[in-house]
Amino acid sequence: MNTISIIRKYVACVAMLCFVASCNQSYPGLEFEESSNIKNNEVYDKTPLLVFVNEQDFFSITASRGMGSLDPEEGDIFNKQKLKALFYIYAFRNGSEAQGPFSQPADLTKTRFAEGYNHDTDNESCLLDGSDYSLGMPMMLNGEDGGHLVPQWQGEELLYGSKYQDVGYNFFGFYIDDCQQRTPFTAHREKDRIYYDLSIDGSQDILYGAAPELTLERLNKSYSNLNLTADEKAKIVNANGYSTFAAHRDVHPSIDLNHALTRFVFMAYPGDDTADKIKITKVRMLGKNKCRITVAARTPEELGAEYGEDTGWMVLKEKNANGELEDMTEAQVDWEPWMKDYSWYERPSSRLGSSLLLIPAPEYKFVIEYEQNLAADGQPENWRKMSAEYTINAKNVDMTYDEATDTNYFRPGYQYTVKIAVFGLSPIKVLVNISNWQEGGDVTINPDNADKENI
Repeated sequence: MNTISIIRKYVACVAMLCFVASCNQSYPGLEFEESSNIKNNEVYDKTPLLVFVNEQDFFSITASRGMGSLDPEEGDIFNKQKLKALFYIYAFRNGSEAQGPFSQPADLTKTRFAEGYNHDTDNESCLLDGSDYSLGMPMMLNGEDGGHLVPQWQGEELLYGSKYQDVGYNFFGFYIDDCQQRTPFTAHREKDRIYYDLSIDGSQDILYGAAPELTLERLNKSYSNLNLTADEKAKIVNANGYSTFAAHRDVHPSIDLNHALTRFVFMAYPGDDTADKIKITKVRMLGKNKCRITVAARTPEELGAEYGEDTGWMVLKEKNANGELEDMTEAQVDWEPWMKDYSWYERPSSRLGSSLLLIPAPEYKFVIEYEQNLAADGQPENWRKMSAEYTINAKNVDMTYDEATDTNYFRPGYQYTVKIAVFGLSPIKVLVNISNWQEGGDVTINPDNADKENI
């Protein structure tokens, strides 16, 4: 990951004479010594709680209800909509000790801001959540480079606690588009994890993740511009998470986000000089439509997505001028005489709709609905509705093998481009082109004829 731009602002401290002992065990092999600039009786009052996300992880997020995946290539729409993307952030204490107030792991049912629940006044378990008990703190990007998130609420300023300055916390973030407005949607907040059961329709991009562990290596790589001393680094690492002490030295959490879904885009190419006899009117794919996302837990390793067995057809949509999704309009491709010297997949293409975001699977069925003009040249148009069904299998595609399960599947966080060759008087052909959402190579499979064509 690229190093985030660190925003050095807001930070102020007041030295106090009360003693606050460190409550974490020393990180093996990394010790700190008391010095003139690090004292065990330092307590930081009003240390701002700043949170960042790595923007390169979520370039495809949407901005409002059912907006579909968003591309940087969309220019102004992308820049406007990403600023409307609503993230939710949690922070809970990391680890436990042999004795004392932290002898038990963090209890994720405890809340800092939600009224009517088990309130955590001293942040012994919960450092950050929202006033809505079922969700984290709502935040949006501040509009500048660096991925800085700004709280979207009217409550108090977000601050680290001053009582336990050396206590480390894990930070978690997620984005679920409009899923909380859908039925069914169920939030679960338990002692050891927080998760959501939700449904998808192919238009939502779901992301989740956590800030990486604060190791000495990470401090040296991502925070080298802070000129931290060896003692400061040792104390930050030994806190076992992001702490008041670390924040006072501008070491803030930057959350790495993961895509829970697989993305498909569709491109149409002229197959021959009769291509204009075809209008593509709809594209739909069959996929699972229920998933469970664990967005916070006692350790970042426990985050993840689980998928149900229910299936449904996901219909390809497109964005209007305001970036809102609506049914795709019919599409045609144009033929030029010079194209005969090139293979069909080397010719100029037309994008069909926006994209579909599906639960990962080893194969999918998709249907192309189209109209064909059956009239001979010079005769009145005679459009007839038709459809063709295809199956694409991950076994025929590179970059799909999962060593852990010894299976091939279309992977989350990857984009698969379905290339459609349009022939006016013969079957439509399909290629699949694969690339990672961040970056990656291209892979193709041999053209497939339709599994079946319906007239």
